[in-house]
Amino acid sequence: MAERGRGVIGVTGATSSWRGLAYTAGFAPGKFASRGLAQSLARDLGPKGVHVFHAVIDGGVSSSTSSNTSMHPEDIAETYYNLALQPRSAWTFELSMFAWADATWYSI
Repeated sequence: MAERGRGVIGVTGATSSWRGLAYTAGFAPGKFASRGLAQSLARDLGPKGVHVFHAVIDGGVSSSTSSNTSMHPEDIAETYYNLALQPRSAWTFELSMFAWADATWYSI
């Protein structure tokens, strides 16, 4: 990607990418590390034309499109696709996604 001067790398995170919670000692450190990796890659590869973003999925993901309280995989995929299409002059590094019915994002 760097040789071609273009490309996109998306790193998926969770709420634990930002802060550790009780009972997440086995999960949070890995998500912290993923976010740090995305930050480092963005600094290294951004000047070479490679867009690196960190997308936080903050809530449940439904396997059915009939769920009104969790995110649908198709909607998450569309969000990733739109991030990948962003012009270089307006790249997003970090994005938090949550279902409209999920209020957990208020506690960030």
